[in-house]
Amino acid sequence: MTAQQTIQRPGTASGLAIAGGILMIVSGLLILMVSLVFLPAFSYFMQNANFTTSATATTYIINGTPHVFNGTFPFKAGMIPGFVSGIVGAVGSFGLVSGIIVLVSGILLRTSPSNRGIWGVLIIIFSVVSFFGTGGFVIGAILGIIGGIMALTWHPSTSVA
Repeated sequence: MTAQQTIQRPGTASGLAIAGGILMIVSGLLILMVSLVFLPAFSYFMQNANFTTSATATTYIINGTPHVFNGTFPFKAGMIPGFVSGIVGAVGSFGLVSGIIVLVSGILLRTSPSNRGIWGVLIIIFSVVSFFGTGGFVIGAILGIIGGIMALTWHPSTSVA
């Protein structure tokens, strides 16, 4: 009688990591879309407003309504949406890259369970780091952290079929 061993896989841990990675990627793409589509449109609106500057105040007219600003900016007010767009784009890119790393680590956890320690640590690290991005709507990061912990604590049973 021959003994057959089946390869056991940490299915729940990798499933949670994959789901968390997908949520991180989706939220990163949404934030990038806001950065690349909506904020530049607002920048176009701000740059087409009529600005007049005097020695004491800046008056700008938007939709026929004059607005006065008495402080100073280090740059023109029309540049603010472009600046914010760059920051939002960096946050979205950070979340997207973190999500891709968590997704790939979750897939590799499923295909190569013998290296579960490496994949579990990568999943946990990039799930925590993704909070600086968007965190996959926070739920993705939490799923990734739980999946990474489960990957680190998972041990295959030594049963022989």
